[in-house]
Formats: sequence, structure tokens, C-alpha cells
Amino acid sequence: MKRLVACFVAVLVVTGLSGTTAGSAAAAAGDLDPGFTPPALNGSVYSMASLDDGGYVIGGAFTNAGGSGQSRLAKLNADGSLDNNFNPPDFDDTIKTVVALKNGQYLIGGEFENVGTSGYPHLVRLNANGAIDTSFTPPAFTNDVYSAAVLASGKYLIGGRFTDIGSSGRNVVVRLEENGDLDSAFTTSLTGRAAAVVEVSANRYLIGGEFTNTNPRFRLALVDSNGSPAAGFTPPDLSARVTSIALLSDGKYLVGGDFNDAGCSGCDKVARVNADGSIDTSFTPPALDERVYSVAALDDGKYLVGGDFDDAGCSGCDKVARLNADGSSDTGFSPPALSQDVYSVAALSDGKYLIGGFFTLAIDGKETRVARLLSDPPGPPTSVTVAAGDGSAVVAWTAPASPGGSPITSYTATAAPGGASCTSTTNSCTITGLTNGTSFTVTVTATNAQGTSAPSVPSSPSTPSSPFTPAQPATPDPVTDTVPAPVPGPGPAPTTSPVTAPAPALGTPGKVRKLRRVDLIQNGATLTWKRPKNDGGTPVTKYQYRIKKSGESWQAWNGKQTKKLKMSRTNRYSTTFTKLVRDRGLKPSSAYTVEVRAKNSVGHGPAKRFKFRTKSGIPVLPGNG
Repeated sequence: MKRLVACFVAVLVVTGLSGTTAGSAAAAAGDLDPGFTPPALNGSVYSMASLDDGGYVIGGAFTNAGGSGQSRLAKLNADGSLDNNFNPPDFDDTIKTVVALKNGQYLIGGEFENVGTSGYPHLVRLNANGAIDTSFTPPAFTNDVYSAAVLASGKYLIGGRFTDIGSSGRNVVVRLEENGDLDSAFTTSLTGRAAAVVEVSANRYLIGGEFTNTNPRFRLALVDSNGSPAAGFTPPDLSARVTSIALLSDGKYLVGGDFNDAGCSGCDKVARVNADGSIDTSFTPPALDERVYSVAALDDGKYLVGGDFDDAGCSGCDKVARLNADGSSDTGFSPPALSQDVYSVAALSDGKYLIGGFFTLAIDGKETRVARLLSDPPGPPTSVTVAAGDGSAVVAWTAPASPGGSPITSYTATAAPGGASCTSTTNSCTITGLTNGTSFTVTVTATNAQGTSAPSVPSSPSTPSSPFTPAQPATPDPVTDTVPAPVPGPGPAPTTSPVTAPAPALGTPGKVRKLRRVDLIQNGATLTWKRPKNDGGTPVTKYQYRIKKSGESWQAWNGKQTKKLKMSRTNRYSTTFTKLVRDRGLKPSSAYTVEVRAKNSVGHGPAKRFKFRTKSGIPVLPGNG
């Protein structure tokens, strides 16, 4: 699993992170995740890294994490609780960047001069348990390290405001071997400070910051693997430093910082840069009044930004905001009110967001500086249909137009009145426990890691009923049912009118019988069946059927009149499945499920199900054995 690294001076990349279980209550994008309760922190969080075990490592200026005494570095479990098995050394000053390595170690950079009692000014590597990795021996850094990136080669790219590293004349950005040795094959001419570094490809690196040995408005540099300026990139004219960079899937870059008027409407503090260094003028964000510290690209094409700004154009969007792909503020995102800076934002693989900074939030009675926010729950399912049976109903629906900020994990169908329900990971389920003769409607909700959608539009009313059984005449009782013979009298014999018994109540048919396959080919199968034992008191006029491929949703119900499906000289009915309703042929060597149900004037009965697999599509040629 890839790891996500997030800090206010480092590149933010959307990578793997274990999520929490799906919520069951309705939620909104920007809400605090109730499944995340971090410890109290008495200082800022500047950097966050996600781990394969679902937890996080956070670094910053705090000196006591949750009363544990962990200073400036702490490990959290997936639910936010402090991992007391992690025992890092003391750092004497602020941590600005934390990178989780594939082998479980951590690369730590910042303003510190000493780590425990071992020195390691500004850069150190720790083992998984927090102990110093003494096999990593970097050169002595003369000043702060702000950012770090692990390269595809396994080497490290380090950025900051240091000078003359290893007495080699290398400033601002250096490349280190895995053991910490200075890589002499990489040299840049940059001076000043490098606040963000990122590997664009195996041969190029993008560096953001504030460089003093070039044009004063030069804040971005694209360099080749040896550190020389890369051809085809002309840096944009930015008025102040770049503090954060996010690589985008189309080869562009999102940058945040202190700059004003980057050359596009509203491009104060955040801008989108084309691959050649020009400003993307189609990106028009809201004008932000203060610095952007951190930017992150989201899977849906939107962006998350954090900083010191107030009012990004959406409700409560002070310090953190979500922007649409065109840069406009996403008004569907409403984070908690924050009064102080957000230094770090990160997009997690389950669609949620992690933020850290100088802000304080009271979570579970503790004041903390790190929080996990929910993204979007799904939209409501649509096109809910119901097939009522004996005390039960088969419910089917169409997936929401929007799954929200993460994949849908389950659906719940609920009947009203009564509240009987069923859950499913597919697009149908069966509700049981319904009362025959009582009309009901059904609504369906969808759930993902963020929460549960609003209910769907209710289905049309349906009424479950028991299978129809014709009433049998009662057997007379020889004692109580004896009728005395009439006594003859004068006059004509009395006449009596016949009494007509009330007609029995009509119902839906029962299940079809003996559904079986009689022929199988590469792209289809022929199935036959017998009519239900009980027709509900009125003739079956139509048979309906539908099909679905394994792992996919049911196709719509189809059907024909009984006389068009009846096999000659038999009491069986038949149809051949060679195409789905969407008119694409069935696939060879594939599993399918078919349902068939009978329908009369009252309605349709419960469906009978049959599974089959089409034949292999590999032809058998003569001589192949």
C-alpha cells in the first residue's frame, strides 16, 4: 500500500489509508468524523503520515500528546487514540515534515537541533518502534528542513533553507542516498528556501519556495535528475513564496502560498499551473485574503486547501475549503468553525480528510489540533420497485447518480408502515415479516464510509398476500346440522330462493415450478418451467423474467403473454436467454442468474431463481483431441 504524506511545506498526494467502518447516520461533507477521537495536543500539528496498519504519525510543535509525554512526534491508531507502543526520542524543537517509508521507518525533518542525546540536526530516520536508526548518517544540516520526498529510486530529496551541506556548496535542495550519504550527482544553483519538493518523473523534480539568487518573482523550479533547469518549463510570475504543491493526474500542478494575482481571476494564494509553467486561466478560485499552507488533489477532481484565510466562499470555510475543478468554492462542504491556521490537509483513500494545524477543536472533551472530516455521503437510490409475495417483498432499485466521496458499501430497504427492512450490497433484497393484506411502500438508502444518504422516493404501494387456496365445502354435522322435514299443510308448498356464497378473495399467483435449463450454448441458455400450483383465483396471463451477470446488477423485468411462451403439446413454458435487456450478448464461460415469475390480473407472484454458466468460447477444432 502506498503511504500518504501531508505537511504544510510538503507535497500532498492522495494515497492509501485504511478507513473506518461505514457510518449509519446521515452526514454531510465537512462534518467531524465521530469515529475519530484524537488525544489532547498542546501545540500545532505541521505534518501527518498514514501507515499500513491504519494509523497515523503526526509531527509538530506539541510537547505533550495526550499526557503521554511524547514530544513533537506521536503515533495515533485508526480511531485517533494514542498508540502507547510507539516510543520516539525527545526532539528539542519543531518537526515540519514526516515521511512514512515502505519498510515501516520514518524520515523526520524540521527545526530541531538534537534528537534524544544523539544530535542529528534537522534530519533523522526512526525505526518502526520510534528508536533512532543509527545506520542512517546524513550530513549535518546547517538550518531547517521543511520538506522531504522518497524517490522511486529509494533515495531522498530534501528541501529547506540550509546552506553548504557537507562543505560541498549545496544549498536549499539536496539528494541523499538511502544510508544518508550526500548524492554528489545532484546539484542545483538555488539559494533561499525550498518549502516543497516533489518527484514529477524518474528524471525530474518540481521545487517550490522562495529563491533569492534569481528573479525575485521566481518561486517554482523544475530540474532534471542532475539538478540543472529542465527544458520546456518557464516558471510563472508569482509575487511571493510557494509553500505547497500537489501533482495532478493531467500533468498539471496545484500550488499554494503567499502570492497575489498569479495571472488568473481570483488566483490569490492558490493557482493551477500547466506542465510548461504557464498559469491555467480556466482555474478561477475565490480570492483568499491570507496564505495557503497546504493543498491536496481529490479523486473526484476537486481540491482541498488549508491555510490562514477567512471566508473562502462557503459556509464555515475559514482556514479549510474544498474547491471544484474550475476553482470555484464547493458550497456543499461545511467544515467546523476554525479560528486558527490549518497547516496540513490530506485526502484519504476512504474519501475522508485529515487536517492538522494551530486550530483547537474540542473532541470527546479534549482540545486537539488534528481532526478527520467526512466527505460526501451517497445520493439517494432511484427507481425503487417492489414485487410483493406471501408476507414478503422483493425490492429492487437503481444506484444513486452520485456514490459520494467513497464507494457505496451497503443499501437498506425499509417498508412503511411497520419498519420491516433488509440490507444488501447489491441492488436488490427481500423484506420479510410483512402483514398480508396491508398495503405498504418502500424507501431505500445507500451507505458509504461517510454516512447514509437521504431516503429514496417511496415505491408505489404494494400489498402482500398468501397463496390462493380455493375454499372447500364444509362437511355437514349429522347432529347439529340436521334440518327437520317440512310439515305438509294446506295450500301450495313453500318455495325457497337459492343462497349464493360470496366469491373467494383473489390473490397473486404462487411461484412457477420446475424451472430448469434444457439447452446451453456459448452465449445463452434455454429455460423451461411449469405454471404455479396456485394461480391466485384468476388465470395467469403473463410470465416475466430477468437476468443478471455475476457481480453486476439485475436487468429490468421483461415478459410475454403465456400463449407466446407455451411449448406445443406440453404444459411447460420456455424462453431462451441470449441477450441482456441492454442488447449486449451474453459472454462465454460466464455465470448468470435468471428469475421467472407469474402474473395475473391482481399482480405478479414471487420469483423462482435459476443459475447457469455459459459454455466456453474456445472452439474445438478437428484433430485437437
